[in-house]
Amino acid sequence: MNAEIKPVLLTELYKTNFSIFADLTEVKRKNQIKKVSYLEEMARLLEVKLDDIDLRKVLKFSGNEIQNTQTDINKILAEFKREDFVEEVTEELSETNVKKIDELLKSRLGSGLRDLERTLESKKRDYTRFSEAVNKALFEISSATEKIRQAKDADYSEYQEMITKILEDKRFKLKSVNDDSIDFYIDEDIINTYKNPRLDVDLRVNLGRFLLRVTVNGGFSVKGLGAENNIVVSSYIHPHIGSDGKICLGNMQDLMNEAASNNDLFSMLDVAYQVLTNYYHENPYRPLDEFASKSRQIQPNGQIFEGELPQDEEDYDDEEWIGERMVSCYECETEYEIDFENEHY
Repeated sequence: MNAEIKPVLLTELYKTNFSIFADLTEVKRKNQIKKVSYLEEMARLLEVKLDDIDLRKVLKFSGNEIQNTQTDINKILAEFKREDFVEEVTEELSETNVKKIDELLKSRLGSGLRDLERTLESKKRDYTRFSEAVNKALFEISSATEKIRQAKDADYSEYQEMITKILEDKRFKLKSVNDDSIDFYIDEDIINTYKNPRLDVDLRVNLGRFLLRVTVNGGFSVKGLGAENNIVVSSYIHPHIGSDGKICLGNMQDLMNEAASNNDLFSMLDVAYQVLTNYYHENPYRPLDEFASKSRQIQPNGQIFEGELPQDEEDYDDEEWIGERMVSCYECETEYEIDFENEHY
């Protein structure tokens, strides 16, 4: 006597983790699961309702294997008529059914209200973010408008006076005026020194001549560039100048920021000059002894420095050996351009 063939329902296949295919080989089982997934996806796209439909009546089965190809499935779903497979049964409007309907309506309508509440909260958050963005944009527009007004009303005679002051300073010499920048020579060789009696160290290195390039773009920024007789150590031309010309200010940063915020170009050049003419040994981009060794210059002891500085493990006050105005690259540790529009800390 043949065993009763059970109906195959799409929802039950998923609930039972496709146990109907358990006796098949692994390859066939995967192929059957793939067909079921394809059937479900295409039914969803075509809005064909297959719930409670016995798939044995829709598809061609051999035992528990679906024989239809994906092309067959597409054709079946395109022509599918649910009424051909479902018998309409009219239930009496019993008290039990009324209760079920009541619970269904409360559940679904309540769910709909909760969805609406979540949507409303999401809209409120979006509006808040939008309002904040608008307020920020209005503030930026207002600030930019004020800058434009100040620029239009500015008395540029003070800049003429400042340029005159720079040109009268014997340390600086105008080299060229470009589309968006001005180049000034530092009209002397830049010499860095480092003394440490504790280690019997006395270095003096002539690093050559340098340019200070002032870029004008809503404000001033300064770079240090090589000019003549510079010593190059791994693309660095100065212990405190990055390989791209950006100056590390260290603890001179506050002075530069103040000068930049006031558009005080003379003071900015002065700060840059102080950085280039002083050496701080704690953490330069490249130490002075590398420049001394590369330069082959005669040192104060009458010898050409070769090798590296000895290490001093004791702590002591750097100002005892270096002076009062000094930069500290360890406070910066990265190369950057002095630009009051984009200050670096």
